[in-house]
Amino acid sequence: YASRGDAEKVLSILSQIESHPTLQPNTIMYNTVLKTLHPNQAEDILTRMIRSKATPDVFTYTSLISAHAKMGNVTRARQLFQYCPNPNIRTFNALLNAEARSKEGGNPAKSA
Repeated sequence: YASRGDAEKVLSILSQIESHPTLQPNTIMYNTVLKTLHPNQAEDILTRMIRSKATPDVFTYTSLISAHAKMGNVTRARQLFQYCPNPNIRTFNALLNAEARSKEGGNPAKSA
């Protein structure tokens, strides 16, 4: 479902796993979910991830930074970058995209 971008189905499966008494979603699972969601849903996954005791990694933060870049929220992208363990070239590119979008000025969701 994730590879097809079926966000509704992916979230439904994640909820089932989160509520299962013996299953525990892991970082890889949450990262897969992040890839399928609309950018405005990404923060919710980070919250769920932390609540479940999964540890966000560089892929988690890169996805979140990219999501905020798409929404023009450079302030939040910068904040997330500060928490990112061992940022890689994709993480820096995501932050650069956020910075570039904030300078374009055409996005009403951009940060001040």
